[in-house]
Amino acid sequence: MLADIDLVLKDNVIVEKEEKTRDKKWLLRKIAPFRNETGHSEGVVITFTDISRIKEAEVALSRLNEELEQKVKDRTAELSNEIEERKKTEKLLERSRDHYLEILAQAPALIWRSDTNATCDWFSQVWLNQSHPGTGKRQRLDRRRAPG
Repeated sequence: MLADIDLVLKDNVIVEKEEKTRDKKWLLRKIAPFRNETGHSEGVVITFTDISRIKEAEVALSRLNEELEQKVKDRTAELSNEIEERKKTEKLLERSRDHYLEILAQAPALIWRSDTNATCDWFSQVWLNQSHPGTGKRQRLDRRRAPG
């Protein structure tokens, strides 16, 4: 503390430091120049302010931040795993769809696929050849409504 007092007297500055007491309380020690009416420094003023509650709040806030960071890390890992699982599932579904369409394409029948709005999105080659002979595949696919 003597070094801080010397600094205040020499440089005319304010020095603030946090200190923990033996009974585990926190104090803010502030050493400021004591000036007379003309503004000249004649000594120092030392004040101690109990900041124990502020320190307790800082510790609690720090703990909550750590917990939140861990929750964010955990949730991010969960979401990453979920995304990977979804990607795997999408690939399996694509393979399954392609396999299904390959089987249907080889069937000797007029087959098409449509959604609930009767919009066709796939036609077997047999359907294309027999329903619209002589037209190009692109022209045939442009007719998107299911027959009937």
